Amino acid sequence: MTLLTFGLALAVTACGPTIPEHNGYKSAKATPWRSPKAIKLDEKQEGKADGELDYASQKRAKWYAVDLPSSGDLQVTVEANPANDTGDFDLGIELVGPGNRVLAGTDPDDEDARELTKTRSAAGLLAGRYLIHLYLQGRLDNSDYEVKVRFSPKFTEAASDFPAQVQYLRPLALVPVIDDTPGSGSRGKTVVVRRTPGQPRPRPPKPEEEKPPSTTVTATVLRATMNDQSTILIVSAGASAGVADGWKGVVAGVKGSNFRVTNVTERNCRGIIGGLTAEQVSGKKVILTPP
Repeated sequence: MTLLTFGLALAVTACGPTIPEHNGYKSAKATPWRSPKAIKLDEKQEGKADGELDYASQKRAKWYAVDLPSSGDLQVTVEANPANDTGDFDLGIELVGPGNRVLAGTDPDDEDARELTKTRSAAGLLAGRYLIHLYLQGRLDNSDYEVKVRFSPKFTEAASDFPAQVQYLRPLALVPVIDDTPGSGSRGKTVVVRRTPGQPRPRPPKPEEEKPPSTTVTATVLRATMNDQSTILIVSAGASAGVADGWKGVVAGVKGSNFRVTNVTERNCRGIIGGLTAEQVSGKKVILTPP
């Protein structure tokens, strides 16, 4: 039993470390490039970040974003520090632009393949966001790293396409040589007024004075009733027409029909006439004026 146990232990040791069977990511549907960590540029237009990659722990790759404020060149330098450097370690780098286009990257056939410090650059970039992709290429790889970025602004003067973008004017209306405006024959002539010496200048007419609005109210005798030697009138005008107690009234066309207005309501008023019968004033027109 002792020899068998020793043999099994020796066989397990000879097999070496366990090789991960997964793809290095926590999920097959992972999209880490959609939420990269931003590297901010300082006043020198430089920035840096660090971290750790471990294939076995499903931390195979890391994404960073750099926002360029203007057009220019971008340089990315990555320094790796693998836990077990057997000489085969090779950290992958990609610089990705708009439309997921790889602008610069590493390849196993590059001269700096398996170097721990690598630099990649892209020139003539426009302002916007660019991604940096770091990834392990070996299933047993594990490494710390530090990434540094440097931006070199280059302001270029845009070429002008003037006047190619200027629209042509529309055809203008033709103006006739002779004025064809319709009108009388005296149009355009200047009238000269001659004044005899010593003749006074004509005075401008006085402005017409505005007459105050009339306060006369016209109404009708609605009802007339006899009372002893007088006749009581009910007239179809009251306070709504501006009539008030004390106004003067007269029945149009009837002599001796003057009266004083009393008992004014909203729509009617009252008057008393002496010496006339109800038949003489009933239904007649009445003129009311202020006192």
